[in-house]
Amino acid sequence: EKRMRAVAAAAELDTAPEGCNVNIQIRVVEDGQEAIKALPSRAFGGMRPYQKRRIAEQPGPVHSWHIVRPLDMDGSVDRKRSGAGMSNDLGPAGGAYALLSEDVFNAGRSNTKSLILQPVRQSIAHAFVLLEKDALIGLSPAQIADFATRTALARTFSKPGTAASQSTIFTIRTLFDGSPDDAPEVLTNWDLALLTSLYAARGDMRAGQQRAGMANTFKRVLEQQGS
Repeated sequence: EKRMRAVAAAAELDTAPEGCNVNIQIRVVEDGQEAIKALPSRAFGGMRPYQKRRIAEQPGPVHSWHIVRPLDMDGSVDRKRSGAGMSNDLGPAGGAYALLSEDVFNAGRSNTKSLILQPVRQSIAHAFVLLEKDALIGLSPAQIADFATRTALARTFSKPGTAASQSTIFTIRTLFDGSPDDAPEVLTNWDLALLTSLYAARGDMRAGQQRAGMANTFKRVLEQQGS
């Protein structure tokens, strides 16, 4: 937890004080698929059965998912709307970016009209990261904590250890892709720049505008790190 809080502070994220209600769970398990079957349904929010099945069928050694909550422009949840607070993170097996609901045109309602700002935005309410213990042999606590933090704080739609995650970018996301000797020792500058720029950007901007804002912060952080 101390390491995760240190990473969050380095990325300029606000965190709740110690002893707060936990919304990130990291578990070390014998078998990821069996552990998922034993979890209560509340660990998956309002996830559809097929979405939960996709997560359970991931080969491991990492199983991760987010419970996504739609927020309106003033930051509140419309609990009267069907599906409010529903998890819809299809994950890497979904093949597409998750929507706020099954019907893209029924994502939310707002009296505010804007061509720039989104009336509804997605917020990570809870994050779960399950790690199979045999895969942790040879890894340091810092590596495990940094990987879990990076996975929990940013939704990435390519699974670690798959062809989709392979690139020339040096990232802690590759921790389980090969030999522990070849893995990053800690969170990389690229990871830190991503987290910093993601959380510095406004969540209610449209995708193109959000990316543009992130790019400036991303470049600044890398320059500060000498990368």
